[in-house]
Amino acid sequence: MAEVTIGQVVEGEQDRHARWNFVVNLWDVAFIMLGISLISRETVMPVLISSLTDSKLAIGLIPAIYSLGMSLPQLLVANFSERLQYKKPFVMLIGGAGERGGYLLIGLSIWFFAESAPGVALVLFFVFLAYAAFAMGIGTPAWYDMIAKVVPTQRRGLWSGLAHGLGALTAVAGAYLVGYVLEEYTYPQNFVILFLVGFAIMM
Repeated sequence: MAEVTIGQVVEGEQDRHARWNFVVNLWDVAFIMLGISLISRETVMPVLISSLTDSKLAIGLIPAIYSLGMSLPQLLVANFSERLQYKKPFVMLIGGAGERGGYLLIGLSIWFFAESAPGVALVLFFVFLAYAAFAMGIGTPAWYDMIAKVVPTQRRGLWSGLAHGLGALTAVAGAYLVGYVLEEYTYPQNFVILFLVGFAIMM
């Protein structure tokens, strides 16, 4: 009888759960993209910041902080992530309490301080944006490693295309919802709603 290798066992498990993993992770990306569209760094966040301060520098800090938070931690945790036996618990903890939790905290800070202490709300916005971005940067290598394990090589291109295509379609609906909320609700409740709903959808 031929000896079964660990690699063959892993491949067998991967094949057995391939359809479930494909669909679940496809919708995961789609929901994240929908949630992000409600708190867009290109549209919603700059409008929010312009309501808290007239500083153009503050608006320019949004992509700078996010890019730094996304990129730098990946260099520091890549080796650690590679050594993790199980990726999913780490990804769920960092992605849930970290990345998504940051957007919840932004929504709450706007709720409590936007009108009474806009300077405090501004500082907290950037603190929690950095928190969310750094958490995403920490979790990203493990997430990619997890996807590489649960989505078969020959289906990763299809998975990525469908996930981001579906995400782009949901983002169109998100853009409509952003317009509706900003028009129908007064400041700062409109931004609070967008961040809290965005958080809930991403979770």
